[in-house]
This record gives sequence, structure tokens and C-alpha cells, in this order.
Amino acid sequence: MPATQIDELFDLWAANQEPPFVNHDDLYSTIDSIPLGNMPWSSLTITYDGDIPADEEVPSWMDAKHEVWY
Repeated sequence: MPATQIDELFDLWAANQEPPFVNHDDLYSTIDSIPLGNMPWSSLTITYDGDIPADEEVPSWMDAKHEVWY
């Protein structure tokens, strides 16, 4: 997610309650302060397998492959 969208998300969150981070810089700083461990990165690819609308234009995300890193 781009930094500008992270900031927008936290601004929206702040309308109802205290967000967990002030902005994207605060989030990145918290992530960077996590001590390194020996856990490697992994990824997987997911696809949508639900119902496809028959009489409408199919949204592109329903046909796309989505790569998830964790």
C-alpha cells in the first residue's frame, strides 16, 4: 500500500478512535525497530474461487492471481 494511502487510512481511522500509528513514517519506524529473527520470508499465490457473475462484466480481481508475502 502506498504511503499516501496508509496516511489516509490512519486519518479515517482517527475519525472514530485513536489509530495504532500516527502516519506511515510512524508505522515504518515501528517495523524497522523489530529485532531481526531467523524467520524467512515466504509467499503464496491466491486466486478467487467464488461465483463469477454470469450477466455482468467480471471484475479484474476475480481473474487475477494475487501474490501474498508473509
